[in-house]
Amino acid sequence: MLRLSKRIPQGQGLAAALLRRAPSLALDWATRQKSRFDARLSNDEHVGVFLPRGHVLRGGDVLVAEDGRLVRVVAADEAVTVVSAPAMLNPAEAAHALMRGAYHLGNRHVMLSLQSGRLVMEPDPVLGEMLKGLGLEVREAREPLSPKAALMATTAADTSMGMDTAITTTAATTPTTTPQGPCQRRPHTHDRPHAHDAPDVAGQPDLAGGRLQLF
Repeated sequence: MLRLSKRIPQGQGLAAALLRRAPSLALDWATRQKSRFDARLSNDEHVGVFLPRGHVLRGGDVLVAEDGRLVRVVAADEAVTVVSAPAMLNPAEAAHALMRGAYHLGNRHVMLSLQSGRLVMEPDPVLGEMLKGLGLEVREAREPLSPKAALMATTAADTSMGMDTAITTTAATTPTTTPQGPCQRRPHTHDRPHAHDAPDVAGQPDLAGGRLQLF
């Protein structure tokens, strides 16, 4: 079995000719989050991946075998949910609707692929119904899923107020209904206390005018 133990993000520094000759390894999002797994290359060769923990493979990354051979990582097509704004909305209204949907998903710690005019996430019937209730269009599709990495940021303005702004995402799990509220559907931790079940008129961001204003 060929052992792959080194990752070169997006094949940086490698000649295009080398990459064209390299076999590919198609992986879904769940597998690309793992640090150790077995798989088969495009040439049907059996490989074992052994990477340092804490890294996520992205389409375009290159893995290096112990004998120096290269393997291109490809984000495989998989079942996803695509969220978009109704076609009847003007661009500003559409952006507002998607921003509102992204806020509610982020409040539930859902990992998202943020794309032009749409949100892409792992299928979840409960969240799909919630998004429809917000006036968004939800459909199932098959395409690569590449959620954005977690981002932790502190701005100068936040620091002067003694407050950190944290934007975090964690891997989604199958939702279950509990009396504690929608956030309890997904195991997670908090960097600072925040509410999950407040109505839109209180404790929610101001999404008016195409802006996201946090309180």
